[in-house]
Amino acid sequence: MKAAQITGYGTPDVSVWGTVQPLKRHSVSAAAAYVVVPADRIGPAPSGISPVETASLVVAGTTALLALRDTLRLTKGERLLVRGAAGGVGTAAVQLAHAMGGHVTVLCRDRHAEALRELGADEVFDHGTTTPDQLGPFDAVLDTVGSDLNSYRRRLSREGRMATIALSASSMAAIAASSVHGPRRIRTLSSNPDTSLLRDLAAYVTSGELRPVIDSVYPLTDIASAHQAFERGGVVGKQVVRVAGE
Repeated sequence: MKAAQITGYGTPDVSVWGTVQPLKRHSVSAAAAYVVVPADRIGPAPSGISPVETASLVVAGTTALLALRDTLRLTKGERLLVRGAAGGVGTAAVQLAHAMGGHVTVLCRDRHAEALRELGADEVFDHGTTTPDQLGPFDAVLDTVGSDLNSYRRRLSREGRMATIALSASSMAAIAASSVHGPRRIRTLSSNPDTSLLRDLAAYVTSGELRPVIDSVYPLTDIASAHQAFERGGVVGKQVVRVAGE
């Protein structure tokens, strides 16, 4: 959902951000200029950034914050690995983990290395030439890729934690196996932000600890090109669809 303006009786316009409700199984999604959203799924938008920048952060940022703070419970000084670090969730996670005091290692394409260092990554490895056994150990792993999870699970310390946002047949099998065989369980999550989570994320933006990373912006009339670019991959940050006249 894009940033929006709402007006209350006797109050000035308030900028808000939020998301629509999670889709039900077999439902169909679409892009639209207007949408009805429950009040408990919006919160005050962060100040100092544009509506396009705000829209780029709301889903990726809340997912990253939920993963690091609530699922992985990352603490200061812990070693974190982010797989797929150049994507929307990955770029947000690198910044948030850095702000939390974690030591951040990332896997990405070599051409994206410098951009991720600028976001706060302490160590950067080319995912095409680096094997899991060349890495670690880690206290936490955040996966946005969904493949070869068991190999990265083995890079965890004994009390290490792992979370993935990418679900596939192979990742679901790895998640199930990890719940049965010993420690270092792999957990899955999906972002379902409420007002409290949106407020917490906005605070990171307002403080300057989290900034938008936008690869490209498309008008709503050219949304097909946005989907094609997403399918090609290789972007840094988010692709945003802008509503005409914004």
